[in-house]
Amino acid sequence: MSSNTPGGKGDLKQMALPLQFALFEIDEPDDAKRTTHFVGLYDVAPKWVFFASDVARSNGRKRSAGAVDAAEPDPAKPRFLRQVKREFVFNDKSYSLKILPARIERRVKEGATEVVEEIDMFPGEKEQVVEEVIRRLAAEKARLSTGDKDSIVFKFTLYEVMQELRRVKHTLSLPELKEALLVLRRSTIVIAEKGGKNALLDSSVFPQLWMRNQDVNAGGSPDENGRADVETAVQFNWMVENTIRSVEQQRISYEWLMRIANPFSRWLFKRVAFTLLQRHHQDRSSIEITAREIMRDSGMTEWARWSNMLRWISDIVDVLQKVGALAEVEREVIKVGKRHDDIIFRLRPSDLFLHQIAEAHRVSAWNRREIARAAQSEQAPGSFVRVDSRELADTRRRRKAELVSIGED
Repeated sequence: MSSNTPGGKGDLKQMALPLQFALFEIDEPDDAKRTTHFVGLYDVAPKWVFFASDVARSNGRKRSAGAVDAAEPDPAKPRFLRQVKREFVFNDKSYSLKILPARIERRVKEGATEVVEEIDMFPGEKEQVVEEVIRRLAAEKARLSTGDKDSIVFKFTLYEVMQELRRVKHTLSLPELKEALLVLRRSTIVIAEKGGKNALLDSSVFPQLWMRNQDVNAGGSPDENGRADVETAVQFNWMVENTIRSVEQQRISYEWLMRIANPFSRWLFKRVAFTLLQRHHQDRSSIEITAREIMRDSGMTEWARWSNMLRWISDIVDVLQKVGALAEVEREVIKVGKRHDDIIFRLRPSDLFLHQIAEAHRVSAWNRREIARAAQSEQAPGSFVRVDSRELADTRRRRKAELVSIGED
């Protein structure tokens, strides 16, 4: 790995370790009960663009390798994809979101000539799953490190990500994984409060990406020899970093999340989990959400045949019942004249889901008490609280002794 990689050997900061890293760790030996971390606004923002195929989600032009880049594009084919603009509601506040595509290159053979395809690509379903897997691996013991300006860096190998993708039945080839990482690095997400002047986030999913000695942040191609054991590192974006520093992460079921095949159902699972987590001392027996709210807040595009879309959204909701998160789904059809205009879904969480939410609250409360004790302040820390390795080990031991894993009984 490049000597410029954050968190490398010789970093004196590693002698005093952030307590937040230990509190971010998840110690769960049973795969069937594994959880991951939920990051509030960032995780429910509709930042993915889902298409039926790779061809449908990309748009670019081909040129021979080494050809002059200023060649005129086909006027019938736009040179760039336009940014996607969306609006959504989170926690009773309205937000705007923009997604700018990544520009990537694919080397392909056309007869005897090697051709470079330049493609604009939005982050989609593959990138959604890859980010989930990387964040879950980052929650293993002692996997995080600090970089420049106390950025948070996770080092891993492509092989271990591929192994985990295979385990959760979302297998990707090595070229597909590399391409997904490049899209996560080069695409841009902008989130702002509606009407606000400043963006809350203007970043890629991973603002920095390193692969061994090849820095791909400036447009290079990673690991041309095709090896999967290449040591890789990513930096998390500001929203994820801030959640880790302030110890505001919440746990949700990773196994349920990965068992869900439909990407919109994965989004809905997080949305329902957030609603339940917010209702700490309130009634959690039922949650109401409409089909139009699901369409708006998940980033769906309305279909020409609205009746077909209502059925499709209904199927998306049913997935949560099939995996065990919901015990029951009630539907109330809203009509305008004879037309079905909307559906009110009343979702009753399963006892197991409610148990997981209660355990998530217990873990969060313990983490908050621990960081307050170490920082000698009840306020959420805005910077790292550094402790020596002995105190870090003691924190891990006490938390393991006092807390049980969240998951399936």
